[in-house]
Amino acid sequence: MKRTISVLAVAAALVVASAWTLFGQPKPSAGIAVTILHTNDTHGHLRPFNYPETFDRDSVLARLPARRDIGGIARRATLAQKVRKEPGRHVLLMDAGDVCDGTPFSTEYRGEADITAMNAAGYDVGCPGNHEMNNTLAQVRKLASLARYPVVCANVTTADKGESLYRPYVILKTGPVRTAVFGLLTTDARTYPAAREGLTIESPIEAARELVPKLRRQADLVIALTHLGVEVDRELAVAVDGIDAIIGGHSHTFLPTPLFLGQVPTGDRFSVNGTVIAHDFEWGALLGRLDLFLTRGSTGKWVVQRYSGRGVAVTSAVPEHKATASVIQRYWEPIRLKYGKRIGIAASDFAQKGSDRAEYNLVADAVRAYTKADIALENMGGVRSPLTRGPITFGDLVTLDPFGNTIVTLTMTGTDILTILKERRPAVSGLRYRWLRGQVSCQIEGRAMDANRSYTVATNSFFARDPLFGSAADRRDTGKARLDAVVDYIRAAGTVRPQYDGRRIVQGIADD
Repeated sequence: MKRTISVLAVAAALVVASAWTLFGQPKPSAGIAVTILHTNDTHGHLRPFNYPETFDRDSVLARLPARRDIGGIARRATLAQKVRKEPGRHVLLMDAGDVCDGTPFSTEYRGEADITAMNAAGYDVGCPGNHEMNNTLAQVRKLASLARYPVVCANVTTADKGESLYRPYVILKTGPVRTAVFGLLTTDARTYPAAREGLTIESPIEAARELVPKLRRQADLVIALTHLGVEVDRELAVAVDGIDAIIGGHSHTFLPTPLFLGQVPTGDRFSVNGTVIAHDFEWGALLGRLDLFLTRGSTGKWVVQRYSGRGVAVTSAVPEHKATASVIQRYWEPIRLKYGKRIGIAASDFAQKGSDRAEYNLVADAVRAYTKADIALENMGGVRSPLTRGPITFGDLVTLDPFGNTIVTLTMTGTDILTILKERRPAVSGLRYRWLRGQVSCQIEGRAMDANRSYTVATNSFFARDPLFGSAADRRDTGKARLDAVVDYIRAAGTVRPQYDGRRIVQGIADD
């Protein structure tokens, strides 16, 4: 998963009307409705959860229809079941990857709880995300075999034999319509454990260029199920003709309505490179819905004439699907006491206000307190969840920091630290900095950072592998899990208060 929530992408989506308006066509007298229900980047959020009530007015959270007691796969299963019962509608339920790596379920079961719950919920097809690759290769294979639905991916092969790790595509019958669904995985996954064990992840666009013409000959409808991020999905739509829709993930993008890349069709099909792109934000807070309306073209194949799409709120008003809820309870009960244990209290929401991210500040402060380093640096994207006001459980902190990274200490010059601030814009403790259009000013204890002085630095073991730390001296992995340091810090304080203190100010660029 690549956690970037693009306000520009949201704005672009709002500009694009549904195909009812775009195409200006009346409802066909005889046609087929194919509905794609979709999720992406659920990251182990099998149970309902809360978002903070602290947020910027222009943030994605402000656009959500609900923020408390939302999500949960058992509720999504109920919504899917309801749509399947709509008369004259042919439904596919699909997931665009990163089903695991983010909650206690993932920590304990390494994706197995997620796949088993998805089986119960009735998923029809899925593709892997980069966080599935945060397992051993053996576990990745196990998850694919555990799924009772096809897992598709066309650009991942074994390094030794060049064999496909997954089925490249599947052709499903949606009423009389033959629907081809192929999968694509981001090349970001190349650095993840399973890939390093022996996988080759090829260019997704090149894989699509080779595959799509073959699928067009076999199917009426061609769907790319991708874990690439919305910007690469846009590139894919432009680069490869013949994809009717892209159901995507990885960037956690909130699209109130789908994007459409192309021109108003003048013949049987969308014009060249005419493609609908739909994403479903994150964590299953919404259930994506894309309705495609097809009629028979001059060649006898079914062709897309119009579409509409939206995200359906998954709220407490939706009852749980009993079979799916039973699966979740079976996995939750053995770990409930462990992860339900209270560690402390959050006096208020730890969330984002402008460039200030209180949950990151908390983690950086905890790491610096443990090491007594001059400063702490934490990569953006490495703290996975905010904290909401009230009791903080061990499960909340695992959701905040699910990766098992340890704390590393180093000695670095001011020059090297300034380079990291400029290039990576990390969360910090022990210093304050302003990033403005690529230029950085930094202060420590009220004074400008001395470029020639050496400072002790603490960070996490993942970030410490960044090449920008390559010139650091005195590198030492403490063996202390960052999560444990955060637990100790909160437990010692009892009650923690979010720090919105302007220690990190980023201007002149979208700070996602």
